[in-house]
Amino acid sequence: MKREISLHALVIFMLVVGVAVQAKAQTDKYPEMVLVEGGTFQMGSIDGEDDERPIHSVTVADFYMGKYEITVAQYQIFCDATGTVMPQPPKWGYLAKHPLVNVNYPQAIAYCKWLSNETGEEYRLPTEAEWEFAAKGGKLSKGYADGKYYKYSGSSFVEEVAWYKADETTKQVGQGDTETKYMPNELGIYDMSGNVWEWCSDFYDETYYEVSPTADPKGPIRGNYRVQRGGSWANEPHKIRITYRVANVPENAGFTDGFRVVKTAKKK
Repeated sequence: MKREISLHALVIFMLVVGVAVQAKAQTDKYPEMVLVEGGTFQMGSIDGEDDERPIHSVTVADFYMGKYEITVAQYQIFCDATGTVMPQPPKWGYLAKHPLVNVNYPQAIAYCKWLSNETGEEYRLPTEAEWEFAAKGGKLSKGYADGKYYKYSGSSFVEEVAWYKADETTKQVGQGDTETKYMPNELGIYDMSGNVWEWCSDFYDETYYEVSPTADPKGPIRGNYRVQRGGSWANEPHKIRITYRVANVPENAGFTDGFRVVKTAKKK
């Protein structure tokens, strides 16, 4: 009898632990980060839209990039800690492991400031140059040839790496649907093409590439719009290319708008 009770208790304990581990995976307090070693790359596209040209050489310093887009669960922790109201849920509802949507630029900045205060590290939105360098695979890029990189982050075949042109919903970060687990890019970063648009810190200027500094460019000093990158679940493949740029009003928050954070690397 005692043995039966012991085994029963053990089963219950294992189930509880399993649920706890699964819950943790859904609600990790801080985003998982990937080191992106600095380097020089060719920013822009030789055959993209007018605002993707001219292609130009850019050097960025080391930084850390979020392995995934910020999830509903992670943003909920921030809201609970600060008394902030969650953004309006999309019509498919809040799903813990899906990327947050309906988030505008100031809300993304507020999350970064909270995370910085919590950790003592500098979290922020990526510059446009950092975002594109990471999306192209950084120093591990395998796609560069004849002035061209992979069209999408991690592949020139969109189906391998992106959730796009979907049926009215995002997908779990780093997963895609239940049958397809999309590949990360060369750095191990997921969903830099598709799923949700990602806010960058830069003001948008369609001619900025003509005058952009070559070292750690941070975008124009003023403007009415902020840059978003990566495309979303609702877009055609053309708009989820690595180099595609879009301008959005900072206060706008739509059901395709999300974000990913970076962390400044400590100087050696």
